Amino acid sequence: MEAVNKLKEWWVIILFIGGLIIGWTNFDNRLNNLERTQNEQNPTFLQLQKDIVEIKTTLEYIKFQVAR
Repeated sequence: MEAVNKLKEWWVIILFIGGLIIGWTNFDNRLNNLERTQNEQNPTFLQLQKDIVEIKTTLEYIKFQVAR
């Protein structure tokens, strides 16, 4: 019976600590998922960056040839 009385007295603190634990777990899971997604998509973005650089170089060459 004494344990029930202690729970009644400390329920707010227990609930607060439980909320902190759940909140931290959710935050950690979201961060891990974001990092995993970034690692999976990184090669795609790298290839896009290379393609954009190639297009820019080609356009500069064409501009130079037209200006001559």
